[in-house]
Amino acid sequence: MKLTKYHLSTFKEVLSPSIERIHTYVDNLAFLNSRDESTELEDEEVSEKTSPQKALEEEYLETEKKIVIAFSITDHMKKLFYSEQGYSSR
Repeated sequence: MKLTKYHLSTFKEVLSPSIERIHTYVDNLAFLNSRDESTELEDEEVSEKTSPQKALEEEYLETEKKIVIAFSITDHMKKLFYSEQGYSSR
């Protein structure tokens, strides 16, 4: 039980910055999208703006991947914990 709490606390500490980064990515992408809408007809500017947007999207996906992996590990730990206790997880 103590080991499970330790691991969950560690995941919480690791995931907190990632969740904050996702908020930042979403805000930045919303800003870039609003800029793209205002200058949509100018091809050169749109292509220049696509690079920062693509970079933000890639960073977001990497962060999202870390969170999904952490949740998967946590879910597995939960199943192991309940199987050791003789309970079925819901």
